[in-house]
Amino acid sequence: MINTVPQIVPQPKSVNFMGRWFSFDGFSNMPCFLVRTFSIPKGSWTIEKSRETRMWHINRRG
Repeated sequence: MINTVPQIVPQPKSVNFMGRWFSFDGFSNMPCFLVRTFSIPKGSWTIEKSRETRMWHINRRG
């Protein structure tokens, strides 16, 4: 296993909302223990780690 150092990302000073809402139906690749613990539904969204930025991204499939 590769040792990695967690990076702390600060909260933004401001957030610009563009008025676009997305319908969230759940995650398709969430581990079962997290689904049960936090009552997260199974759906069409995925969480993926980017190889370029080494950060996590949330994507909608379908």
